[in-house]
Amino acid sequence: MSGDRREMRFGGLVDLGAGTPGELAAMLHRELTAILAEPATQEQVRKFGFVPVANRSIADLQAFVKSETVRWGQVVRDAGIAGSQ
Repeated sequence: MSGDRREMRFGGLVDLGAGTPGELAAMLHRELTAILAEPATQEQVRKFGFVPVANRSIADLQAFVKSETVRWGQVVRDAGIAGSQ
């Protein structure tokens, strides 16, 4: 990986099962977004050394997880550690 720069991001997500009704997922997303937007919550997030990020839609989060799975899966394969649990 000479000259290759890898970037790692950390994020917290609430993962719901595939069969979760859309209305429930939307309600949880709405409520958690409101909580995370509160100044006191953002202050706590910063105290832990993290940077609060603007809200993403459910579709954006799903696309992010999919792209990160592909990206980090390739890192694992390139390092030769796939299946080494």
